[in-house]
Amino acid sequence: MLPRWTLFFTTLFAILGVINSISRRHRRSSELMYGHYGPGSHCDVNGELIPHGQVFVDSTMSRCLQHQCIFGSSFIYSEGCEDGGTGCHQVGEEWEERCVTYTCTKTTIEGYNYFQPIVRNAKCRDVNGVCHEPGELFSYRLHGRLHQSCRCNITDNKILYRCY
Repeated sequence: MLPRWTLFFTTLFAILGVINSISRRHRRSSELMYGHYGPGSHCDVNGELIPHGQVFVDSTMSRCLQHQCIFGSSFIYSEGCEDGGTGCHQVGEEWEERCVTYTCTKTTIEGYNYFQPIVRNAKCRDVNGVCHEPGELFSYRLHGRLHQSCRCNITDNKILYRCY
């Protein structure tokens, strides 16, 4: 038979072990549910839980509008204009695409922000992709046929080609 104090300490350590195990399981399930920082550390974006600190793009908005999750709230991380490819450009930035120069602008109307590329300069594009000023002669493929003497005219940011 074991002495009374051995039985007492064995029972005490068994009880403490169970309490510690329950505490660890509860802490782990809370971390899975709320994240490392506790309740509100994830952002719910269209049913997807975004962890604290992560930068993300909301699939229902522009790919150039990035947010960051901070303790359960999302904040704008970066914003800009989409180009014709897969790029994003910050407000005020200029870029050229197929002989047209754009500037990214931001307009706020009734509390909503709109990002739009505005045409700043347009040139004509020849058959090889080289840019030309309006009025210059160049080769151009019009209606499937290659023409050697073409010019363009730009009106209201529309490029009209005329070949002879």
